[in-house]
Amino acid sequence: QTLLGGAMAHTADQDVAYNAVGAILQVALGNKVIQDKFTAQDVPKAVKKILNHHKQINYMGEFDELRSWLKAPPSTGTKTSKKNKLENTPTFSDTSMTATSMASTSGKSLKHGHE
Repeated sequence: QTLLGGAMAHTADQDVAYNAVGAILQVALGNKVIQDKFTAQDVPKAVKKILNHHKQINYMGEFDELRSWLKAPPSTGTKTSKKNKLENTPTFSDTSMTATSMASTSGKSLKHGHE
């Protein structure tokens, strides 16, 4: 299951939303290829929807450089069903990143600042 699929399936769970969106943003951070793939699959739109649902989530500026990417208009590519978009969303294995390597690479924890 993809990170986005997990976040969308558990939108009521703030911890799942925080960690899944944080992982998606971490993978996109500084990676134009992944940003383009995510944009083609409307991932920024889904991320914004999740963050709008959980307004108390705060990454303390860690992903500020992604603001313009998140504000970009949705993909205008070929229309696909929501199911296909989620099935085609890159997973950590697609990007050679694991949750463990991502955390050690960033040197930051994906813990809530408000706990």
